[in-house]
Amino acid sequence: SRIPELLDPNKKSRFGRLAYVPAILSALHQIRPLSMVIEADDKKFEGRAIQLVVSSSRFHGGWFPTTETACIDDGLLSIYAVATTERWAMIRFVLYLIRGRQERLPEVWSTEAKHVKVTLKKERKFILDGDPLNAKELDIVCDHRALRVMVAG
Repeated sequence: SRIPELLDPNKKSRFGRLAYVPAILSALHQIRPLSMVIEADDKKFEGRAIQLVVSSSRFHGGWFPTTETACIDDGLLSIYAVATTERWAMIRFVLYLIRGRQERLPEVWSTEAKHVKVTLKKERKFILDGDPLNAKELDIVCDHRALRVMVAG
């Protein structure tokens, strides 16, 4: 993802989510869609997308709601793929993303699932929990309640 590389940390501290807008718009000019197959439980997306997000929590990128119904404790992965290359649609996507309503757009495929398999034609760079990873295929499972939290008292 080019967005973290283009994000100005000083602007992020000062403007919060709004600092992402110029970084996203700049990245959109450089993005080339990837052909992918997403298999999420019983649902499937097959096509070209400029962005794919799979998250087990409410937010991704620190600030952005993954989907309107995403929840950290429901045992599901929230998934969306942006399937457009049209400039006006990408700008509209950014505006919806800021408010966490991107899944309402016709060019955004979204679902929730316990298991997601993503297959690309060739190896690409992913950002996985903030860290870069090169892969052609990802197999992601939500292990509900795998993290045990202990409370003193």
